Amino acid sequence: MISDGLGIVCTSDGGDGLPPLDDAGLPEGFVLPADPQLRAVVSFALAQRGKPYVWGAEGPDSYDCSGLMMAAWAKGGVQIPRVTTDQVRTGIAVPSLAEMRPGDLIFIPGSDGTMSRPGHVGMYIGLDRNGRKYLVQAPRTGDVVKIAPVSNWNRQVAAVRRPLKK
Repeated sequence: MISDGLGIVCTSDGGDGLPPLDDAGLPEGFVLPADPQLRAVVSFALAQRGKPYVWGAEGPDSYDCSGLMMAAWAKGGVQIPRVTTDQVRTGIAVPSLAEMRPGDLIFIPGSDGTMSRPGHVGMYIGLDRNGRKYLVQAPRTGDVVKIAPVSNWNRQVAAVRRPLKK
């Protein structure tokens, strides 16, 4: 990792001139937020990658989607509700995907919700080198906490919320 003066730039090209490797599992050119609170929130969520999804889990060894968001925001000093149906009403509404900031919560129906009552949540983490947006999530039973492109969710986003920073 190297610093760009604004945040940490995560890159790795092995020095061999080949395209950058994804050693850390992060998008090429990903930069952590410069704001210390948002850096803590996003860093915590990213550090949970690979841990199993377990319904109702709040960590530290496993998480469900809303448990991961609650634990990550707690690392930033902000208490948010425990479950997705309450988290979707926390903080302030973000009017569009274009206006998201790292740490914002993105809600979709998921397997057990609807557009008016989302059942799944992920966290926007930022951009890669090419301007593609990414999120971190605890997807479902049998899967693990991982990163995914926001574009995978574009057609099903029910809400985006920004927890209030202290």
